[in-house]
Amino acid sequence: MDKPDITGLFLEDAIKKCKDIGYKIDILFTRPTKAFTEGRPRAVRFSRVSRNRGVLTVVLEVKGRGGGQSGI
Repeated sequence: MDKPDITGLFLEDAIKKCKDIGYKIDILFTRPTKAFTEGRPRAVRFSRVSRNRGVLTVVLEVKGRGGGQSGI
């Protein structure tokens, strides 16, 4: 089974893509120590843990932070 390319997709799109090729998904949210509770979730990594199961690592998109001067 191929590893899906989900980096940067919104969470709902990443889940759909994984399920469409046969993976069952667990979700792991990660956040900085100064936690942001707002923002749209985006997938940043897929880790295969068995033949048909994977873990999506997800962060919350915060517009205007990071990315040099202007952010996202």
